[in-house]
Amino acid sequence: MYVNYASLDFLPYFNEALFSSLLYLHTFAILWSFITFKRRNSIECYEIQLT
Repeated sequence: MYVNYASLDFLPYFNEALFSSLLYLHTFAILWSFITFKRRNSIECYEIQLT
């Protein structure tokens, strides 16, 4: 029983850490996709200007 109480007491901290890390990875992925999208658009515009 003591192990169950300890794991239940530890579970919210683990969930909070997991949620924050997932949120950080999600925002990083959004920023990375936005940066690559802008870079791809600028490269396409540059190619259009060359032709």
